Amino acid sequence: MKTKILFLIESFALGGAERVLVDIANNFDRDLFDVSVISIFKRSVYSNYRVEVSKHFKPHITYRFLVNNDFKILFYLFNFLLNRVPSLIYALFIGDKYDIVIAFYEGAPTHFISNAKLKRGRKVAWLHTSTSLSQKGKSKASLEDAVNDYKNFEKIVAVSHGVADSFVLLFPDLVDKVCVAYNPIDIDVIKAMAFEPVSISKPDCPLFVSVGRLVNVKGYDRYLRVINKLNSEGYSFKTLIVGGGDSSQFKSYCIENQLNSVCFLGHKDNPYPYMSMADWIIVPSYVEGLGLVVLEGLVLNKAILMTNCSSTSELLGASEFGLVADNSEDGLYDAMKMILNNPSLKVQYEKKAESRSHFLGLRDSMDRIISIINDVL
Repeated sequence: MKTKILFLIESFALGGAERVLVDIANNFDRDLFDVSVISIFKRSVYSNYRVEVSKHFKPHITYRFLVNNDFKILFYLFNFLLNRVPSLIYALFIGDKYDIVIAFYEGAPTHFISNAKLKRGRKVAWLHTSTSLSQKGKSKASLEDAVNDYKNFEKIVAVSHGVADSFVLLFPDLVDKVCVAYNPIDIDVIKAMAFEPVSISKPDCPLFVSVGRLVNVKGYDRYLRVINKLNSEGYSFKTLIVGGGDSSQFKSYCIENQLNSVCFLGHKDNPYPYMSMADWIIVPSYVEGLGLVVLEGLVLNKAILMTNCSSTSELLGASEFGLVADNSEDGLYDAMKMILNNPSLKVQYEKKAESRSHFLGLRDSMDRIISIINDVL
């Protein structure tokens, strides 16, 4: 009999976590596992862009959403009930038919599954980001609510050792529940998709490419300030930013400071052709879990600059496989200036990226995930 697995996520905006979920769901053995994916909301509650979800999953993967939040009344009513009677919502909208129920994102999915009383399924939570940073500044009551939520899970899966350590630092009593499973990366698919044609040509000057949602934790505010400073000092380069979300504040800053070399491309189902043409992939984030874009950049043998987040050393070492910048505006500025002053660094880190590819085995990651699931059953 097949093991029935449910992955629950808040919405399907197809950012980093969602792309990871697609790879995980698509790579389960369909003869052994029956995989379903449910998003709480039809579309992202943080941005207006939409994704044609069905085309990303293989035909045997079941995908659906619980509520169409295009209708505000439905959205508010569902949220009201979700926060007050989660077990009823689970019974009515999902049902006790899964062996493993995975809350695949922090926040709403974790809170929902934690507080739903399941007759059959075992609960697993997934951590994608630094808990000590994401919970920073929260009240004592909020932290108690969070730890109580996580107590109800059999396992808590972190996408890196850095993410696991940050969780245990904040919630040490839950250390025995925590384990690590790296994000699976389908190297062959990424390399094939990187050859798809795009309308943009590579410029003659250095090209920096960043990929990620236009949200605060991705560090685009300080990134643009650093670009502005470097431009004022006479450096010439072009920047592409690929990611959905509200770009108005960033575009306004570019207009005010005449940053004509910065181009916002919005969400792209396939970001790999843009990454492939980059001289450097820049990850200016304040916080990252494992840094999916870094993994994908390594697959494409690209030179990478990443700010020092919880998992940076696991991915890049001490600037061994990519350049690691201090996690500050000054640190990002110094690293980008170093890149522009030393063109040979690009070739050096492209070679290092190629040697790092062994770290990214799809099968190893999937075997680890399946092992965790079997331990829970």
